[in-house]
Formats: sequence, C-alpha cells, structure tokens
Amino acid sequence: MLDPADSRSAATDAIRDQARRIGFELVGIAPAGRPETLEHFGDWLDAGFDANMSYLARRRDAYQHPDNVLGNSASLIMLGMNYRAETEAAMGPSSHSTQATPTIPARIAR
Repeated sequence: MLDPADSRSAATDAIRDQARRIGFELVGIAPAGRPETLEHFGDWLDAGFDANMSYLARRRDAYQHPDNVLGNSASLIMLGMNYRAETEAAMGPSSHSTQATPTIPARIAR
C-alpha cells in the first residue's frame, strides 16, 4: 500500500516539475490556512498604505482564509517568474533610472 506521505511528495514533485517546464522559476506549496500576518496586513490597510490599490481593502474577507475564495482548499500553490530583462537596454528606451533594479529575495518552499 502507498504511504500517503509518498503520494503527497510525488504530487508535489509533479506540480513543481510541470510549473518549471512551462516557465515558472519559483514554485511554493503550502497548507491553506489563515495567514499568520493577517493582523499586520489589516493594520497596514487601515493606515492607508494601499494607496490607489483599493481592491485590497475590498477583498479583505478573501484574505481571512483561502476558503473564502475557494471552499475546501487544502493547499496553496504560489508561482513566480522573472520577467525582467537581463539588461535595461534589452527592455528598450525608458524614462526610468539606468541603475539596475535590486533583486528581491524570494522564499521558496522545498
């Protein structure tokens, strides 16, 4: 009989392989649950840091738990892709600074 942990590991590996095959560089899988930083996020919204991103406050209930968006959620899959060009010149003319954009660290579930 197949151990459930082996089955989850195989599914996780298959999801990661498929995501990378279609071009995603970052793949994270986590249990669906209430975010640990939800209170901080609410304080951030209340302080007005969402600026012109009013959709964030309108969707506040959705951020409480993944079930508020998709019922009976078991896991969340996060995907990331670097869509920045290797050099500023490769992106074409720009009115922005010519300084390189800093790399943003990413936490990847392994």
